[in-house]
Order: sequence, then C-alpha cells, then structure tokens
Amino acid sequence: MPWHVESDNPNCLGFAVVANADGQIEGCHRTQAQADKQVAALYNSQPVVDRAALPPIVVTDIDGTILDANGNPIAGTIQEINAKNQDVIVLSGRSLSRRAETDAQLDDIGLDYEELLLVGSQGAKTAAMKSLLQSYDVTDAYENDPQVIAAYKNLGVNVHSPSLRYTHEVKFSRREEVEKILADLRAAR
Repeated sequence: MPWHVESDNPNCLGFAVVANADGQIEGCHRTQAQADKQVAALYNSQPVVDRAALPPIVVTDIDGTILDANGNPIAGTIQEINAKNQDVIVLSGRSLSRRAETDAQLDDIGLDYEELLLVGSQGAKTAAMKSLLQSYDVTDAYENDPQVIAAYKNLGVNVHSPSLRYTHEVKFSRREEVEKILADLRAAR
C-alpha cells in the first residue's frame, strides 16, 4: 500500500503520513524528515518479491526530468519514455494538493502514463520506489535528482537522467525569444 506525506492535513498538526488507498493517517510528525522516515519504514516492511515475474513498467519524475524549470516539456525525454511501449508510472515529490494541476500538465505534454503518485517530498520517493518494486519490474526510471538517482541505483533500478541529454531542446525552443531580446538591446544603444 503506497503512502504519502501531507503538510496540510486538517487532522494532524505538522506532517501527516497518509495511506493512498483509504486516506487513513498512519502518523503525525513535527518535521518532514520524521514523516519521511516513517514512510520509508512502512515501505521497508513490505515483503520482497521476485521482480522477473512482475509486469514491467517505466517510472519517471516530473520536474527537471520531463518538464524544464519553466514548466515546458522536454520532448526528447517524453518521446523516449513513450517509445518504451511499457506502462508508465509518474512518481513525483510534489504534494497531493497539486494533483489536478499535475494531471493537467501531464495531459498537455502527451505523456502516456497509467498512474500518478505524488508522495509529497523528494525523500519519500525512494520509499515509494521500494513499494513499486514489490508489484512491478521497474525496467527503467527517469530522474534528475542526484540523491534519488543514487538511491534508485542502490535498489538495482536502471536510471536515466535525461534532463542533461535534452537541455538543448530548451535552448533551441527559446531561440526566437533570445533573438528578440538581443534586437531590443541593440535598438536601445
């Protein structure tokens, strides 16, 4: 059962650890770090399974991985993920309160995904990945955070950091904007 952290749960002062399936609060904590530790402990308590017998999936992050810092799609990454022809789970450190916004962004960029997991923090992503590994054979993960990448690799997941490979798309997509700024600067001289 996946869990996430909420900082604005009305039934909990501080940070609530909440079960995704039924919304039950598993614990309340003063700090995000304490809540992340409980989420990790919950995921670690799940039994180990044979991944080869599980359905294959691809897992991707959002910010800095399939969307740049300005919220624009990184098309090369999205095309690469869609070309895998596997189910995709989006695993993000965004808070659950951003679900509607996130669903709309993902629909707009053309990513074909099966499930969206918003776990509330970068720290909870590793614990969520451990849970996914109980139900799926994660063939590839796309992530840009160095700490999360290292944690995923320690779990035996094949990790790609595509934001570095496709940064040229952002530069070229802004060429007209840059040329206009330069022209304005030249005209101001």
